[in-house]
Order: sequence, then structure tokens, then C-alpha cells
Amino acid sequence: GTLVVVTTSLIAYPDDTGRYAVPDVPAGSYRLKIWYRDGWLERPADTVEIGAKGKTEFNPKVASLAPGKK
Repeated sequence: GTLVVVTTSLIAYPDDTGRYAVPDVPAGSYRLKIWYRDGWLERPADTVEIGAKGKTEFNPKVASLAPGKK
């Protein structure tokens, strides 16, 4: 899947271990959604807060990898 930072041009793809990284994100509040194959995963968007140090761990709970509505 692809991690999308809503209303920005920021996206991330998983590395070989399945982790995502979005470098150089300014401090603030961001909504995240997950795109899988050809649709959004059917789950609410998550909100994360990026602090002044610029690093935040985020572990979304994904029950199924079935795409949601297009």
C-alpha cells in the first residue's frame, strides 16, 4: 500500500521491512490515509502530530488489505 498525507504532496511507499518514512515533514497536525492497489482502505483517516523534533511513530491498525470504495 501507499501512505498518503492528506492535502499535501507527501506520500510514502514501504521499504523491504514494510516500514514507511516521510522525510522533512514540518511540525503540525496531519491526516493519513492508505491507498492499496486501486482504492482507499475502508477505514477512517488517522491524525498524527509531528513535533519540533520532526519524528513520530505511527502504527495503523489494518484489519484487512481489501480495498474500500474508490
